[in-house]
Amino acid sequence: MDDVATQQYFEGYSIHQFEKTETFKRYYKILEDINNNDLKEEFQFIEKYPFTKDLRPKAYEYDDSIIDVLIDAKVPEILRSIVAHDLYLHHVQIRKFYKN
Repeated sequence: MDDVATQQYFEGYSIHQFEKTETFKRYYKILEDINNNDLKEEFQFIEKYPFTKDLRPKAYEYDDSIIDVLIDAKVPEILRSIVAHDLYLHHVQIRKFYKN
């Protein structure tokens, strides 16, 4: 079992660094805009749970970089190495959270 799989098993998460590729830079810029409420016209934040707001309608439709950064960082391969199965992305969420 490799270190990432071990960390995932015992801690329930693993930490990875994104390389500062052009895709990452585009993604980071999109997140900065979203965080500053500089949203594309058809998008908004909606509170679903207390102290959180989710980007709506669908985060993955906001910008291609939201999915591209995962592919660029080889996240599917990392997950496959941890769980030894092919996984499929079902949902992507951009969520703001705040204190009450």
